[in-house]
Amino acid sequence: MTQNYFSYGYNMNRREMADRCPAATPVGAAVVDGWSFHINERGVATIEASPVGRVEGVLWTVTEACLRELDRFEGVAGGLYRRETVTVEIAGSKVEALVYVADCHRIGRPRAGYLEVILEGAEDFGLSYDYREDLQILGWADPTPDDVRRAAHLAGNELRRLGEQLAAGRWEAAEPWTSRHLMISTEPISSPNHSYRPSLVTPCAAELSWLLGKVNEIFLAAPFYSRPTRDLTLDRLAATALAEASRLGSEAWQLVGLSILEEAIEVIREIEDGCFWAA
Repeated sequence: MTQNYFSYGYNMNRREMADRCPAATPVGAAVVDGWSFHINERGVATIEASPVGRVEGVLWTVTEACLRELDRFEGVAGGLYRRETVTVEIAGSKVEALVYVADCHRIGRPRAGYLEVILEGAEDFGLSYDYREDLQILGWADPTPDDVRRAAHLAGNELRRLGEQLAAGRWEAAEPWTSRHLMISTEPISSPNHSYRPSLVTPCAAELSWLLGKVNEIFLAAPFYSRPTRDLTLDRLAATALAEASRLGSEAWQLVGLSILEEAIEVIREIEDGCFWAA
């Protein structure tokens, strides 16, 4: 007899599950609404009920032998984790699944090497880009003001070099940019799942998507790039992209791109000066 099991942490990783539960079969990426993910003070992942939360993870089918091994791994007998049942959404359908929830919910930092295993699984199963960014940010230590200023200065230099590359017409093909802040595509997207997002339709979607991806990588590498910082930054860059594409024409992607870079550099200046919220 098999059961559904929803993993959101270490056990999203195929290698870990193959070692621990070789009879487990991955069904695919899935989401659970009404719960939120965090790292507790023991340095491991857990979820807790949250009316506005959403957790992405992987749905597996597991055997009774798998569940016994998972109970052992999660420390159920010692009270470290307990089993819960949650409603999982996958490929437009909803199913019930078992999940493990820790007894400790005090916020902490991930153990060394722990988050990398989770991120490998998240990328392997195609969890959303935004969600993977949120996971990556959890691994950073709190930066000091000097750390922020140094990182902002380096990020500013990287953005200026990117501007030189853009002005020289050097870019690489990229998948259309998709986030909760902006969607860039060559054709209108009519899916109701995307109707609430600002969208920019342009024949130069690949070029602008490449640029935004590079800008985001530069910010993501900096220790001040928390979730609030990212949301505020991407909101501003999205607004700049939409306004400049409307003013200059969506085909003038290099000029639109330079405007995006100018706005990104302005964000960096504000962070260096301490007048941008980088909580």
